[in-house]
Amino acid sequence: MKWLSVLLLSSFFSITILAAGSSVTPPESDSTSRPPKHIPSNAPDQGNLPEEEDHGLLRGDQYDYLDHAKNSVYLTFAENLQILDSFLSDGTLIEDETFHNRIRLMPYLVYQESDSSDYQFKLDYYASIRLRRLEKRLSLIIDTGDLAPLPNTQPNEEDNDPQIGLQKRILKGTSVKVGGKVRWPPVGYVIGTWSQGFQPIDWQMIPKYSVFYQTDEDGFGTGGNFLLGRWWDPIMLKSDTGFRITEATTGIEWASSVTLAHVWRLIEPTDRRPLVSARSYNEGIDLIYRISGHISGHKTIDEHRVIANYRHPLRKNWLFFFVSPELFWQRENNWAPEFRLRVGIDALFWGVTR
Repeated sequence: MKWLSVLLLSSFFSITILAAGSSVTPPESDSTSRPPKHIPSNAPDQGNLPEEEDHGLLRGDQYDYLDHAKNSVYLTFAENLQILDSFLSDGTLIEDETFHNRIRLMPYLVYQESDSSDYQFKLDYYASIRLRRLEKRLSLIIDTGDLAPLPNTQPNEEDNDPQIGLQKRILKGTSVKVGGKVRWPPVGYVIGTWSQGFQPIDWQMIPKYSVFYQTDEDGFGTGGNFLLGRWWDPIMLKSDTGFRITEATTGIEWASSVTLAHVWRLIEPTDRRPLVSARSYNEGIDLIYRISGHISGHKTIDEHRVIANYRHPLRKNWLFFFVSPELFWQRENNWAPEFRLRVGIDALFWGVTR
């Protein structure tokens, strides 16, 4: 079923790309070539790197067609969603509320070395789609992963089944999402989440708490985490501690991590840098120590882990290369050292490249 769902998702994006590509004219080879003129002025700029800072590996006019194709995919997707949003609401189109979508595709290879060597190909994806006219602040979320993951859980360790849900913000910092996971038999879920940020002096504190229900063996569950950190630009230091309880877990699962990062540039630069994960780096490197375990009668440590992440732009501010080696020691394997490596590409569609 996982391969079937990946195939269906790949087919959907292939059709979108083909439809978009048919409207794209390859750019001229001279340095004055620009994206297609049909880009609306209200479409968000994806924050291209300044020319003097553009050290993406794919540079030059010969790669402009990549930007044209990416823009056409993004705009075609946004325009079709606008039609859907109009159909589901009162039929009124508001151009200024059209382009509020975010799509991420991340194919990568996992190599693990323990008793034997093993290779796996994985595909992570995420889409946040704002249906602005249907109902204010209503979003369609398509992604993979757990509902309330522990801090610094690696993507290849989470639930890889696609899940589709509608998310509604109720109050400031509070949201509810209802949806289902694409598997057989299907799994439905509902999750309520509260999160609030505080910034005393230069430190940032972000508590988060979730309550959820799934129709599989997990049943009712709850989870939360507390994020604390600060920037000494370009250095970021943060700690993240969290827990998770479901009807299928042994007691309380917990994890705590400390991250030290050097981030040359974020994908979305801001005046006050937020506490972010490696997926928000345009270019950066970090080192993470993570300890995890469970509480069932008494506190038990199950794993120690050291993770490194490095990201570099391949093409401007939307196509990235990443590599993530890690060492880990698990109690169930008598604390024998094991090695894992993730290498892949991250394609992010959240605006137009001009």
